[in-house]
Amino acid sequence: MPRQPPEMPDRVSTGPDIERYLARLEGERGYSARTIASYRLDLEALRSLVDELRAAGRGRGLSAQALAEGRWAADSRALRDDDAADWAIVDERAVRAWVAGAARRGLSARTIARRLSAWRGFYDWLAESGAGTPRSTAPADELRQPRSLTGETSETKRFEDLRKELLEAVQKSEALQKFKDQLLVDLTSEGLRIQIVDAQNRPMFDLSGTTMKPYARELLLEIGKSLNGLPNRISISGHTDDTPFVGGDRTRYTNWELSADRANAARRVLVDGGLGIDKIARVVGMSSYVMLDAKNPKNSMNRRISIVVLNKATEEAMTRTDSFKVSGGPAVNPVPPATAR
Repeated sequence: MPRQPPEMPDRVSTGPDIERYLARLEGERGYSARTIASYRLDLEALRSLVDELRAAGRGRGLSAQALAEGRWAADSRALRDDDAADWAIVDERAVRAWVAGAARRGLSARTIARRLSAWRGFYDWLAESGAGTPRSTAPADELRQPRSLTGETSETKRFEDLRKELLEAVQKSEALQKFKDQLLVDLTSEGLRIQIVDAQNRPMFDLSGTTMKPYARELLLEIGKSLNGLPNRISISGHTDDTPFVGGDRTRYTNWELSADRANAARRVLVDGGLGIDKIARVVGMSSYVMLDAKNPKNSMNRRISIVVLNKATEEAMTRTDSFKVSGGPAVNPVPPATAR
């Protein structure tokens, strides 16, 4: 069986534009070293695509068909003599050819979607900040439209695929099958919402406590593994029914504290399951403020953990809401926590 060519011939020199963008992600957004390394790999692929298109434009490179087949020009590295990239050279046709070739070479749909998401973020930064080198002009409009650019790998499609993947994983697990009715997954205006709810005789946590039952922990571990492959951040919220908390000596401890503590317990399990700590955007306790069954406030399904995989618009709105100014200076955005050591 013939050996498949690699996606890139070797480590690519990314150039100053990408390095400045990565420095911004690390400094302003607080991304971990692991996340930065993932972005670097994705943007190396973009730089390699740009170089191939430049080679084609000089009459010695590759056609779109060659790109789709994964053939790389041997002398493309010579184009990096000035280390400046003409980012606008990448158009919709070239990206579609790259997507087809990547799928043919065995890249998963999730990896392709993550890579394209990284590319879009980079192009957005170039267009909005004007921080690129003189030749890094703004990309064509098509390149900044997720649906026209990625086709079936759009953000909504990724969420739909994840929903199916989670439900199938639960269905295939003998240990988790009996709990499938307690897993609710749907699409909302904020993104993909995953909820684990209490059943009448099968609670997620010990009574009035934050110790998670084994089945709930297993579900969350499965969810954590699935979420880490996405570029999106998540929000976690804890919910109770309207039964007042009764907790012995803790007279000032209420359902607000209980729901927040349970949300943090869920966060710890998700991280144990492989979710990067920098993927978590918000952890909140909602008490009984938002009910699934408002007509029956004591319904066990009101006691739940809700996880939302945030779409880009919601994450950006959260960042704008939580930004602040220091002594009349520029707005400062919240920085996610560094990976625990």
